[in-house]
Amino acid sequence: MKIWPHSYEFRLRVALGLGGDLMLTSRIRNMNTDGKPFTFAFAYHTYFSVSDISEVRVEGLGTLDYLDNLQNKERFTEQGDAITFDTEVST
Repeated sequence: MKIWPHSYEFRLRVALGLGGDLMLTSRIRNMNTDGKPFTFAFAYHTYFSVSDISEVRVEGLGTLDYLDNLQNKERFTEQGDAITFDTEVST
């Protein structure tokens, strides 16, 4: 408690898809359990080695804003139901 003087519970759940589909699902839950407010931030920095980046899809991000670090942190708004990649992207 000397380093982080707050009581909290943090859960990270990671699941792989069933039925032969390769699908990664993760859920983050941070609960303040001591009643005193504190600021919390979390960032995914996950890197996956894939043989063909054009076959990768990320779903569920429609209409969200992101900053692309490879383009001088330019802000973009996701427009589609799923995003695909032609090249490396860092956010």
